[in-house]
Amino acid sequence: MHRYFPSILFLVVCLLTTSSLRAQFWTPMFAVPDSSFKLNEYDRHECGGIFANIDGKRLCIAIGGRAGAGKVDQKRPIIYDYDANTITMGDNADDEYHHFQAALWRDSIIVVGMSFDNGYPNEVPQSHLHLYYIKSETWVEASPIPPGRARGSAQCIVVEDTAYFFNGLTNGHKNGWVTWTDKYDLANNTWDTLSPSPRARDHAVALRKDHEIYLVGGRRSATGNGGLNAFPVSEIDVYNLQTDTWSTLPATDTVPGLRAGHLATIGTNDFGNTELSIWGGEISGTALKSGIALDLQTHVWSVLPDLVAEVHGTAIIPVSEDTLVIIAGRDFSNEHKLTDSFYVQRYIAQPLVFPIGWLGASVTEMASGHLQFDWEVEGGEAGLFVIEEQAPQGGWQSLGTKASSDSRTRYSWSYLPRVSGSVNLFRIRFQTPDGRQSLSPLLTVRTADQLVQFPNPMSPTSRTIRFQNQSVQSASLFNLEGRLIDTVVWPDVWTLPETLPEGMYLLKFIDVNGISFGKKVQMQ
Repeated sequence: MHRYFPSILFLVVCLLTTSSLRAQFWTPMFAVPDSSFKLNEYDRHECGGIFANIDGKRLCIAIGGRAGAGKVDQKRPIIYDYDANTITMGDNADDEYHHFQAALWRDSIIVVGMSFDNGYPNEVPQSHLHLYYIKSETWVEASPIPPGRARGSAQCIVVEDTAYFFNGLTNGHKNGWVTWTDKYDLANNTWDTLSPSPRARDHAVALRKDHEIYLVGGRRSATGNGGLNAFPVSEIDVYNLQTDTWSTLPATDTVPGLRAGHLATIGTNDFGNTELSIWGGEISGTALKSGIALDLQTHVWSVLPDLVAEVHGTAIIPVSEDTLVIIAGRDFSNEHKLTDSFYVQRYIAQPLVFPIGWLGASVTEMASGHLQFDWEVEGGEAGLFVIEEQAPQGGWQSLGTKASSDSRTRYSWSYLPRVSGSVNLFRIRFQTPDGRQSLSPLLTVRTADQLVQFPNPMSPTSRTIRFQNQSVQSASLFNLEGRLIDTVVWPDVWTLPETLPEGMYLLKFIDVNGISFGKKVQMQ
């Protein structure tokens, strides 16, 4: 049993598993910090995080970062010995480094590149790459970044002796977003410019699987230009290391519940498929603790267990195949909640008997405006289905319940949304009287009422479609045989011809994020 002590530092550790007979959830873990340092020296966010096995010690290291307005930036790495459950501080850096993705080179050297110094929101990019040698606790100023290529908040991946840097922005949190890809040979001290990415992003995460690198989430930060989170990025771009080419995953794979400054990993799920996992992050001044995962083979998003606390601006550190650790980060309501409370979050795997197997679940927007939930389970069991919607601030709220029986396998439930528009995320929770439970895959539906407004059915004197706040970049009208009748780009108002014959038509819209949705409309 863990107890709170004044001198105990709270970390975050997550145990993952590839076994479907285990439950996954985050829980706190406590560690003894080095008492020679003040407790507020552990506070930090916008830092890097890596795992290193040094002489048999499994070390989780948070490096760089800053401690918020009015506080000094943190220059000493936090070194958490996972097995000894203790925390020490590394050597003090001679400068400030934050907003970067750290990477490990040759098992014991941390690469700190494409970072900012202090001065939110007017941060200046560092002019050099820097290396931290873990064994000797030594900082080294490495190569100068080529002229005109320096930026902060870039994503970084190290493959053998080569560091790859993607995207970022050149002018603090204001503008200067770039699509740059750079390659640096750490052994030979040479730079190369590679193919640019399909779109710019910062506050994102790069994840590597074999010869492919996935850029996940992020935004184009724009303080004073529409708001810090005004330009989120939902697409997942993929870089091929072998061919120096880019691709973008299909629209079904765009990140639901857009977020930046999030935590992400890549691994293998229960079905043996490659899976991208995302936790936490920030959106509109709110930190999140919810988690979602994308199966790259089935293109299905699913729900992950919530973090212990809301957090952004840090990294998940993999300790082993089934263990993840978080030792830094920020929560807006309590600026550095994880470290101020002296804890770490841990993800634990425990045996769990699933009462049912999910054969399928879907949600559909009906012409009446109701959402129709349909699901099928394998084997009946008495209990309760709870239909839940993800709140904008994270977490899940119940919309209603439906009782199950020990004989039925198919269920339906209808709901009229209180607020429609944009992407809505749902899940169905099954729970038995004795406390066992199981979750459906994540369900996504895009309702269009807040994006476009038009009468349905349409009459010859009322065929005007209005688009809210430049929310749609194009709209097209088709007949039911699929023949294109007309298209308009970047509309505010679109009036359809009065000469259209009576009958049913299909309106297809593409929103500003590139996601399409459709509506059937009756012409009278």
